[in-house]
Amino acid sequence: MSNENLNQEMMSEKEMLSELWRIQQRDEKIHRIFTILGIAASVLVIVAVLIILPSFMHVLGNANQLMLNANQVVEQAMGTLKDAETAADTMNQAAGELNTLLSENNAAAAGTLETISKLDIDALNQSINELSQIVGPLARMMSAFQQ
Repeated sequence: MSNENLNQEMMSEKEMLSELWRIQQRDEKIHRIFTILGIAASVLVIVAVLIILPSFMHVLGNANQLMLNANQVVEQAMGTLKDAETAADTMNQAAGELNTLLSENNAAAAGTLETISKLDIDALNQSINELSQIVGPLARMMSAFQQ
């Protein structure tokens, strides 16, 4: 029996070695598969980066140009705003000067209107008629001398 026990034990060791060998082979296959998958994923990432990177750089270049253009527009707007501010100040100054001119001339215009309203139109018309009566004969007499 001891021989049989030894045989069974040997068998069992053979089976164990065989099982270990099979497990090691399976683990090695799984390791190879994961290695291949890792390499494939790395290649895919590299290819994707190589395809996307030029487009991304182009987009960044366009964004940079857009920002430069926006800065130029802002600078032009600031200049225009400054010019408009200067024009508004000039208009305010001109309006002040016009107001001063009007207020200074208002008194003179009021005096002129008052003088005109005090004129006696009837007396003026009578004086013009009298002058006409005097100048008429003088004009005839002067025309006789001229011939």
